[in-house]
Order: sequence, then C-alpha cells, then structure tokens
Amino acid sequence: MFIAPKIYPSRKDWVIKLVLMILILLDILGSVYLYIAFNGKMSDVLPFTTAITVTDSLVIAIYFTTRYTLNEDELFCKSFIFTKRISYENIQRIEQNRKIFAGLKLSLASKGIVIYYSNGFELFITPENEEEFIEDLRFKNQSIEIK
Repeated sequence: MFIAPKIYPSRKDWVIKLVLMILILLDILGSVYLYIAFNGKMSDVLPFTTAITVTDSLVIAIYFTTRYTLNEDELFCKSFIFTKRISYENIQRIEQNRKIFAGLKLSLASKGIVIYYSNGFELFITPENEEEFIEDLRFKNQSIEIK
C-alpha cells in the first residue's frame, strides 16, 4: 500500500531571519557606498555586487528549500542542493532539544533533534512540528529509541 509522502518544513529561528535581513541590508548599503566611492563607475562596483548577489541567492535558496520528507521507506532531508536519505530501518535513536551539534546539520534553527543512524552517523534537523514529526517517524519504525 502506498502512503503519500509527508513534508515538514524546517523551523526558522529569529536568529537566521535577523542574520538574513542584516546581510541583505549590508549588501545594499555596501553597494551604494561603493557606487558613490567610485563616482558612479558601475564597472568598478560590478564584481562586488555580483559576488554579493550570488551569496545572498544561495542563502535565500537554503532558507526556502530546507525541508524533511517522510517517504514510504525513507527519511529524505533537503536543503538547496544538499540532500540526505536515511532508511527508516537504519534509524536507531533520536535525541530531542539539542542545541549544540558538530555533525551534519541540515537545519535553520539552533534547537532541534539529532537522528542517530547506521552505526554512529548523526544528522541534526529542525522540523517545524517536532512532536508530530517524531510521532510519524516512530510509526514508520517502532524500535526507534527517543531520548
């Protein structure tokens, strides 16, 4: 029996929103300053504005594309071009309310859950509705340990 995939967007903390706004504001102010400093010579300002536009585009793409999908037989995590697939049978344990994490992190918030899978690998994620996500994940694999 096929069950439709369930998608959980990543929770976005106020910190990432603030950083994104400050980054865009500084980019605009920096571009205007350089335009004035170089007496309106767009050719001198263009390399800076191009680099900033590309960087901002990447950050914005990550902001809007980070999500976690519970498919029929695997968890699929995506953040822009970065993806991770984990079979439900390989998930061993989940730890909730973790803040500090040094492993693979496909998230936009500081507090989330760590998924331990396949002999010591770890993944930090921050689904919007954490409790429902864990409940749905446990439905897929009842042997997952929750800490």
